[in-house]
Formats: sequence, C-alpha cells, structure tokens
Amino acid sequence: MTENASPPDPAREPFEESPSSSSSSLSSSTPAGRLLVQFFLIPAFVVGVAVFVFWLFGTLAVDRKTPAELLADVRTGSRNQRWQAAFELTKRLPALKDPAEKAAFSAAALAAFQGAENDDPRVRRYLTLVLGRLGDPRAVPLLETALADKDPETRLYALWALALIGDPKSAPKVRPLLESEDPGVRKTAAFAAGRMEDGEAVPALRKLLQDAVLDVRWNAALALATLDDPSGRDVLLGMCDRAKLRETPGLSAEQQEDALLNGLRGLVLLKDASAQSLGRQIADSDPSLRVRREAKKILEAPAR
Repeated sequence: MTENASPPDPAREPFEESPSSSSSSLSSSTPAGRLLVQFFLIPAFVVGVAVFVFWLFGTLAVDRKTPAELLADVRTGSRNQRWQAAFELTKRLPALKDPAEKAAFSAAALAAFQGAENDDPRVRRYLTLVLGRLGDPRAVPLLETALADKDPETRLYALWALALIGDPKSAPKVRPLLESEDPGVRKTAAFAAGRMEDGEAVPALRKLLQDAVLDVRWNAALALATLDDPSGRDVLLGMCDRAKLRETPGLSAEQQEDALLNGLRGLVLLKDASAQSLGRQIADSDPSLRVRREAKKILEAPAR
C-alpha cells in the first residue's frame, strides 16, 4: 500500500462529474459549471509521500472491510490499524450510496475526527479528506477549526475539504490564505474561493494570476472563471496550448490533457469569443482520443 498524503489538486485532476476519474465526491446540488476547478490538487499537491510495506494478509484484510468496519478500526484499532483504516476510507466512500447510510456514517466520521485530536497526525489528515468527500455541512465548524491545526498537512487538507463542501460562510476564513507563503495553500485557497463563489476574493485572485507558481496561476484563472471574471483569460488560453504544455516540466501526458480540457472549460464558462473555434480545433485534431471526445462534450454542454 502506498501512502499518498496529498489531497487532489484542482488544476491537474480530471474534471469531476465527468472531474470524471477522480474519487472525490462533490455535492450533487452544485451547479455543473461550478465544478470547474476540481482539477489540479492531487498530483501537484505532494506535501509528503512515504511508502509503507505491509504484510500481505493484513492488506487483504483491510481491502475486504466495509466503510463502517474501517471506521470502527479508526476508532478502536491499534496505532497502525487506525491510520491505515483512515487511509482506506478515503478510497471507499463511493460505496456509500444510500443517503441514510451516508448520513449515519458521516456523523460517525465526525465523532471519530473529534476523538482523534491527540492521535497519530495521519489519522486526522485522512479523516479530514473523508469529511470533505462526504460533503456534510455539519463538518464545517470542525474543518474551520482544523485550519489552525498544529499539523501543516492537516491544515492543508482541511482547506481542501472546506472547498469541496463549498459553504460560502467559510469564505472569510479562507480568503486570507490566498496570500499564504505556501504555494500549496495559495492554490487550494484559490480552488476554495471558486467553489464558495466568493466574489470578495476576486482582487486577491487577480493578483495570483502573476504568481511565480504555475499551478497557482491556473487555479486562480479557473476560480475567476467560475466567478464570471475574465481576468484569467490569457492563463486559460495558455492551458489550451499543447506546445506550451509539452514544454512544462513535471507534467505527465495525462496532466497535460487535464490542463487543456479545464482551460477549455474555463473559456466556455466565460462564453469567451475564442472558446467555440478553439474547442472545435481541439475536438477535431488533438492527438488524444480522450481529449477530442471530452472537448466535444464541453462544447455541447448546456450553457449555465
């Protein structure tokens, strides 16, 4: 089992609800256009990666457990069992289909998070991700408090979780983080500002269009697009430039595709004059079948 300590990166993650291949669960009540910035948080958000080797039978036992059983392990298991179970929960939430079951599970997850204050920091980190993916507004006060957690990764994950929940009441807590010295925090705060539809964040987001870190600029431009502000147009056009993306260090082929598609989504969201012609060019001639297919869907999607 590999422990990946980073939350999804809004600008490099595939677009959900089509961000399609991401495992995080956004609220179904969120307008489709507002899901735009769920893209670049996992791959570029590497705040810490460690590899752990487990006994084979222990791994199989974890894989067979239900979310409820894993949560019980978080609360009552041994030290290693607790954080391993919390990690597995971040991947198992899609199995919670029944609304009543999900509500009960969410209440139990909230209690587990509260009870883990003095536990292994990894337990709280992964439970923070779980709370975000559950999307339960009842978690907001706890997550806002976790923005001041002593563990920096928990603080970062709490910000991401608040972004997924998207409660506009959290915007005043998030807005100052757009000026953080940590680019990972700036990037996530930009994502959150878009998700929370925080119009008061527009001046700070415009400043981030000049940020030295590419992911921050991308997330700022996409957040502005969700707020109907075209200030990030040039950044969005750059995201659609195949040649520039190929020359960008550290981007895999899949991440280049995700950037291109999300840049196009941003332009379409803004109803930019170039969106249709650029989108048709991408849909007709991009070398990736996936990109051509998704570009057609973007162009055909109903206007918000």
